[in-house]
Amino acid sequence: MLRASCASAAYRTVVFTFENKSEHRLNWVSIQGAKINPIGGVLSPGVFKTTVDQVWRYDPSAIVTFIDFETREPYRVPISFEEVNTRIRAGQCRRVVVTIFDYDRATVRCE
Repeated sequence: MLRASCASAAYRTVVFTFENKSEHRLNWVSIQGAKINPIGGVLSPGVFKTTVDQVWRYDPSAIVTFIDFETREPYRVPISFEEVNTRIRAGQCRRVVVTIFDYDRATVRCE
């Protein structure tokens, strides 16, 4: 019986973390426009939430979406997964962290 190695798999699993480094309490934090579906839920300032064994589908980009808890205003911040995808394929990381800094600024890194 043949088995595919992790290196040849069409996808891998990662540890996925949302991190709120903004001064705002955020609600309904999630990713849209990608084949992954991690949920951050409510993130107070300084809080993070992690999903273990998130299937990674190598989407080139996505949109971080959230609602300000106080004002109920929705926000959408585009992010690129290009560098993360390259590092995951090369086996250089297993943890993806999306950090929200403000209503219009979020970054993604691979550790």
